[in-house]
Amino acid sequence: MKLDPSFADAEFNWGVALRKAHRLPEAIQHLQRAVDLNQDSASHYNNLGQVLMETGQLDAAIKNLKIARQLDPDDVNACAALAVAFEHTGHTDDAIATAQTGIELARSQHQMATADQLERWIAALRARRLPSDTDGAR
Repeated sequence: MKLDPSFADAEFNWGVALRKAHRLPEAIQHLQRAVDLNQDSASHYNNLGQVLMETGQLDAAIKNLKIARQLDPDDVNACAALAVAFEHTGHTDDAIATAQTGIELARSQHQMATADQLERWIAALRARRLPSDTDGAR
């Protein structure tokens, strides 16, 4: 039996509402149901991944955000979220590369503020990686 796709949308909307209410464990349950009911929705995977990241479930977040990117390679928000998830897991090179892809996408979609924000994020990330000027001076 095939379920009505609107059930997935209802679960998704409920999950988003719960996320906004900071009821993250419940949001995860509803967003997971939305994904289970409609495995073709990048938005469902993206939102699930972001809530998982907010709750510290980084491996699961990365898995879901990668799927979101596969389903919709032009989604700037999923790209940016994946970059942040990579950074939180210590995969700085992956974070930077993913953010650079996000910059290219944002520019191609005329989302200049998003592109600028990602550029600043990369610069800050690189600055944290570099030793200070005085580290080797003595």
